Amino acid sequence: MKYPILLCLLVLVLSCSVQREIIDKPIIFNQERTNLTLEYLSDHYGLEQREPTIEPKMVVLHWTVIPTLEKSFEAFYNPTLPEWRPEISGASGLNVSSQFLVDQDGKIY
Repeated sequence: MKYPILLCLLVLVLSCSVQREIIDKPIIFNQERTNLTLEYLSDHYGLEQREPTIEPKMVVLHWTVIPTLEKSFEAFYNPTLPEWRPEISGASGLNVSSQFLVDQDGKIY
């Protein structure tokens, strides 16, 4: 009796997962962005690393206020902070970015 219940629970758990395609659409991650990221990690988190990598612990969704995926992508694309973001320029010259962008139709980039 125990095994059929476990099998049913396993099927239930596995049926809840959703496989989503992640569409490759990288931003510029050149030497300039690498250097700025390493500097930011050092200045703000005390992390001294050779590569600007982290081990994510969670995914947080934010609304960018930017009306389209393309415009959001353009905002993150360049390595340096654009002039139209003076309110955060004191933190670093590094442009903001995101691991993923999720479009209004649910597609993940």
